[in-house]
Amino acid sequence: MTPGTRAPWLVALLVAVVVLPIVSITVYFTVGIERQIARAQQEREGLGQLERLQTFFADASTWAQAAQCPGVPASIASAASARTEGDLSFIEDPGPRRAWRTLQVTGPTDS
Repeated sequence: MTPGTRAPWLVALLVAVVVLPIVSITVYFTVGIERQIARAQQEREGLGQLERLQTFFADASTWAQAAQCPGVPASIASAASARTEGDLSFIEDPGPRRAWRTLQVTGPTDS
């Protein structure tokens, strides 16, 4: 072998030793960051659902209280009912839907 034929192999070996770890580390951290972003978005969506659920329970509670108190105008109860129906359209869990349907068995009294 002549000294000139070793140079391309040494350059290739040097590139492999230097570049491959950098590329693999970059890919590793890129994938990790993408997973963290996806997890954060999923948590944000979950918090949005939780906020909708809290709003639903507040509106349903207002409606239930208006339904039980004869002095509360029917307009307040109907507004709370409409807000609750709007909240339900964003809640994917069937549990609150069943609870709302069960709660609607008794209607508000008109004063």
